[in-house]
Amino acid sequence: FYPLHMFFVTDAGTERWNFGLGIYSQWGNGRDWDADGAGGFERNLDEVDLITVTIEPSVTYEIMDDLYVAATLQVIASKINFTASPESASFSGIVDVDDIDLSADGTGTGYGLAVYWEPCDPIQVGLTYRSEVTIDYEGHAEANDISPALVAPGVSFQTLAGGRSSFETDLETEIHLPAQVSLGVAYKISDKWLVEVDCNYTGWQSFRNLSVDLNTEIAGIGFTEER
Repeated sequence: FYPLHMFFVTDAGTERWNFGLGIYSQWGNGRDWDADGAGGFERNLDEVDLITVTIEPSVTYEIMDDLYVAATLQVIASKINFTASPESASFSGIVDVDDIDLSADGTGTGYGLAVYWEPCDPIQVGLTYRSEVTIDYEGHAEANDISPALVAPGVSFQTLAGGRSSFETDLETEIHLPAQVSLGVAYKISDKWLVEVDCNYTGWQSFRNLSVDLNTEIAGIGFTEER
């Protein structure tokens, strides 16, 4: 997917206020795997996408000359896509599932705070904080080409899966996008040169795994949660 980076700012004819709007892709990741990989379910992933678009209005106020404070509202829209072809995998050693598709959409809100200061002519200092954002997703899951891999004596596949070769259900999940703190110091060497050093902290501990809750299950398979 193509990330967006669009920003607009205006003082609206005021002396100490500025108003901005950013539309951009702060978070996101995507990966395609070779469908011929072997070694079980986790090694037979085909594609995983986490797509986000952030809409961020902001307001800035000049407290005094060369000292500014700002606040923002973050609205993040996101989509998750997940496909797998676990050719050699089975659930509980009973049923093979050759094709799995999950997709979900969600939104979340957060906020940001910032300070910008020019203590003297060649030096500029900026500090920003963006809060953690929880995105609640709702979507759909499908498992296709279901076939019995190992049937216990006296138990039929029709009993396990109701005779179905495919399975559909709604799903729910959530992702906690991490908080961020950034500090930057810039030195103006000349009218054409500015040197900057930044330090960034991202709270990645909030994003450890993706647990999906399926609303229904196939009796006997335990197809209720996948990580």
